[in-house]
Amino acid sequence: MIDGISAMIVNAKRQADNGVVYSPRQGALCPYCATRAKPYATRKWDGNLRIRFHLCRNQKCALSQMRISIKSIEEDTAGE
Repeated sequence: MIDGISAMIVNAKRQADNGVVYSPRQGALCPYCATRAKPYATRKWDGNLRIRFHLCRNQKCALSQMRISIKSIEEDTAGE
């Protein structure tokens, strides 16, 4: 059985893998600690979507300590 903290880490890793929302103002937030994550790779626009990959900046965060990559998805909504 998974304890509470382990379950939170597993859920945060799942969110990091599936993608968090990227905000032009806020950037991407770590799904575990809500710290703004630092981008290390940005893909080209694919239609109205752009994918980025980040690492959490918070050295005390479990995702940061395990160097788990956080995927973010930005949607261009201009012209809608």
